[in-house]
Amino acid sequence: MAERPNSAPPDAAAIAARVPAWAGARQIAIRPLPDVISLNNTSYRATVDGRDYVLRVASDGARWLGVRRGEERAALLAAADAGVAPPVLYADDDGN
Repeated sequence: MAERPNSAPPDAAAIAARVPAWAGARQIAIRPLPDVISLNNTSYRATVDGRDYVLRVASDGARWLGVRRGEERAALLAAADAGVAPPVLYADDDGN
C-alpha cells in the first residue's frame, strides 16, 4: 500500500488518491508550492515514487470569479496535445 503523508491537506490527499496513474504508487508526498498565489486554485508539489508533479486543487471561491472549469480543462488538454504544456494525468468536473 502507498504511503500517504498526513501532512497533505485532506482535499489534496483525496484528489491524489483519484489519479489513475498514481494508483500503484508506493510513496506519495504532497507539499505546498512556495510563492504560488492564485485566487482560484491551490497548487502542490506531489512527489510520487521519486517523480515530481504539480497537483492543482480548485478553490470553492472560484465560482465567484466566473471561472468555467470545463473550458479551463479543455484548454489544458488542448495545450498538452499541442506539446506546449505538460500532459494532464487527471482532471475532474470540479477543476481538480
